[in-house]
Amino acid sequence: MEENAMLLHAMYPRRLLAALLLALPVPALAQWTSGLHDTGVVRFEVFDNGKLGAFFDGDSSTIGEGFVFGGENGLFEGAFVVGLSSELVSGDFYDFPDVEWATVSPVSSVVPPDDFDEAYEAVYDDSAAPDPIGLRVTQTTYAGDGHPYVIADFTVENTSDYYLEGIYIGVVADWNVGNYEQNLWDFDDSTNLSYVWDVTGMNENYYGVASIRPYGDTFTISGVSPCAAPGDAALFEGLSGGLTYCNGVPGDVRAILGGGPFDLAPGASRRAVFAFVGGASEVEIIDNAKQAHEWFDCPGPCVANEPSAEDLGVALHVASPNPARDTTTLSFTLAHPQPVRLTILDALGREVVVLVDETRAAGDHRVRWNADDSPAGVYLARLTAGATAASRPITLLR
Repeated sequence: MEENAMLLHAMYPRRLLAALLLALPVPALAQWTSGLHDTGVVRFEVFDNGKLGAFFDGDSSTIGEGFVFGGENGLFEGAFVVGLSSELVSGDFYDFPDVEWATVSPVSSVVPPDDFDEAYEAVYDDSAAPDPIGLRVTQTTYAGDGHPYVIADFTVENTSDYYLEGIYIGVVADWNVGNYEQNLWDFDDSTNLSYVWDVTGMNENYYGVASIRPYGDTFTISGVSPCAAPGDAALFEGLSGGLTYCNGVPGDVRAILGGGPFDLAPGASRRAVFAFVGGASEVEIIDNAKQAHEWFDCPGPCVANEPSAEDLGVALHVASPNPARDTTTLSFTLAHPQPVRLTILDALGREVVVLVDETRAAGDHRVRWNADDSPAGVYLARLTAGATAASRPITLLR
């Protein structure tokens, strides 16, 4: 069923897809719980199966309110996703009823933080995925009267017995704003806001998702074009910053907002926070995203149970240039002398080259990677210093 739906979506517009899927056998609908946020400005429905806003029911329609601003919905389907490699991604879209997040605790009302009026919490894990990574997610969403946004707060816990190196955490949003075949996508660096609008003006509103905290300079962003079909490979490429096809070209936009890479020891967790935002204009949605940043005060530790590499005196900086064509320079900082190993991994986690494997002095270090013999794609620079590790994505162009 899923493979057929993926193929059909790549070949036909969505309205034809819905009709064609009627001819396919569809299993009985699974049970789920949901909660509806209504601030008086926006409405947003959340679920206990990793879906956000709304999702395609595998038949001919969508389930859920979506993300409504100005009385009009702009979201066809949203989902929470976590990726470890191009073959290991938990969460997907257009996969109902074979969702990859299994409910642990259904959606329930909880006490909202200060400055918010309503909150819902749900817990799910990736035990329903074809290849589970070993994750449990606590999803808390909250909204306030009159707010033009809803906060989606996720804590991802490593429930496996393995040290997970280089995971990416993000949200995929299939936006349908007005004439969905004439949507444009853009990104505002000042607010980490990925947003979409209809160039025909059928729906004059703007819709988007902003990363609030705690990404900092490890944040990555990509917009996914209509030609990118569902599936782990496309999702992971988007999460790790490899797809920007739809920028500047009107089309049916599926956008991914992802952060990472992060490392999780067994039992450790990582927090990621997003805001679904609406606005009546480009200026207004960016301003509303700024309000979401200002209202949200990351309560408690943003990173639970595991100190960052920077906290332990090891920092791997962003490669320059990135994207790169032939060579790029990596730099790292050590608080004290220690053995270090700096390697380059491909998208499947295979070691491509060892750049450093020796004891280095405290201070700043620079290493050049000559990538002439490596094909285009997304790679991972991996720095290990004692029990501490840090990673950075590198995109090669040809």
